[in-house]
Amino acid sequence: MHVIDVVSISTGIFENLVFAGVIYGWPSLQYVLIKEGYFHEQCNSTGTSLSHNVTGLQELKSCPAMMNMFSLVFTLAIAFLNVSALLFGFIMDRYGTWVMRSIATALYSLAFILLSGMTVKTPWLLFPAMTFIAVGGKQMLISNMQLGNLSESGKSIVISLMNGAFDSSALTFVLIKILYDSGVKLQMMMIAMVCLTIISWLRTFMVMPKTIVPFPLPQDYSYGTFQRFQRARPRVSPEERLNSFPTQSNNQEEEGLKACLQNILFWSNLFYFCVGNLQFVSFMGSFVGWIKTIYSRDQDINFYTTLLGFVLLGGLVIAPFNGVLTDTVIKCKKRFSSETAVLYGLLASIVTTSIFSVLLSVSALLPNVQTSVVFALLFRAFLYGGVGNFISWTFPAKHFGKLFGISAAAIGLSSCLQYAFSKINSSFDPTFKVVHSILLCCNVLALIHPLLIGVKLWQQLRYEGMSSEIPPHK
Repeated sequence: MHVIDVVSISTGIFENLVFAGVIYGWPSLQYVLIKEGYFHEQCNSTGTSLSHNVTGLQELKSCPAMMNMFSLVFTLAIAFLNVSALLFGFIMDRYGTWVMRSIATALYSLAFILLSGMTVKTPWLLFPAMTFIAVGGKQMLISNMQLGNLSESGKSIVISLMNGAFDSSALTFVLIKILYDSGVKLQMMMIAMVCLTIISWLRTFMVMPKTIVPFPLPQDYSYGTFQRFQRARPRVSPEERLNSFPTQSNNQEEEGLKACLQNILFWSNLFYFCVGNLQFVSFMGSFVGWIKTIYSRDQDINFYTTLLGFVLLGGLVIAPFNGVLTDTVIKCKKRFSSETAVLYGLLASIVTTSIFSVLLSVSALLPNVQTSVVFALLFRAFLYGGVGNFISWTFPAKHFGKLFGISAAAIGLSSCLQYAFSKINSSFDPTFKVVHSILLCCNVLALIHPLLIGVKLWQQLRYEGMSSEIPPHK
């Protein structure tokens, strides 16, 4: 890799860590907003009694109607986060990275401007603000994931690092919560976030490609503003690339979008992704309400809310292991064809992710907060990086934005079920056991995806075995 590649990837990781996935730190921000008194009028208008709990110098008040409003804000933000990826995926593939990132960064900046001017009398601003944060952050992740193509031998590791940083960006709202408890005003911290978005504007035009990053990289490939002042240098030769690491076959490179959509593995991956995302979103969206059924003291609720944010920071460390697992298995299977080696690597990654998803559901059913938080970290770190790896390895790079966007759009629609789950919890299932049981059953059904990959791998091995038995033509 060139210096510009290292700069682009490292700053992309930082951007994902600080901005891209802050929406998943919602429990920490929700805690602050409750203490500020946002949506408190919902309790008064419905005649619902307030739950009074003393935390520090302020009184923490909540009621089911208030919690439902917060749940609705989070659900809509997550839904738009994923649905919008379809539009932005087409924009990136058609008009390039600069155009897509400019729109996304503008939304992100506008979101924090809205939050900086929001008051208890204008809680409705939370809906557009959190939606813009979610949408803009997701597009940052998509644009940064393509940078994995800059490192062919570490492609899965780079994609997993990007997703790990995305997971860990929940820390941003955790730090805001800690500073708020220390006396810093919420509006001042939002203004600071507006200023920090300048970093994303600079990255867009200085170290990001104007279009998309192809795979495999052509000779003398260059990008970014800095590259204009540098002399293009040859990258790895085709012979070295062939001997060092498997790449996509010619059939894959020429495959059209229609053929990609007709591939059953794309749809099984889509279903698997939808189930996994719904499980994690439901866990995050109901976390505060769930731990309130286990602990009664506000000190405990405060502790575990903060703990969740800090534990999710570990995604930056854990996620690369998914990439290491995938790349290592692919390298170990180099004696097979490129397609077979890739199937081995993807299967190892997805089976591991499936184990974590089942353990998370079981742990939440027990219930055990500590182990649930740990399995949420492991599951989240493996899930999103694994899905990005699957699309990147299985389909042509020129369709990555569209295919990932289609997947994300379906996920966004399925995320709306999280709000239905919250209504079930508040009305019929205060212990959350029904919802966790439903999610466990869905996880079992989602095992169809690794099963189909295994079938595809078996067919590929049979084909290669039969081909090797055919005598050469004289």
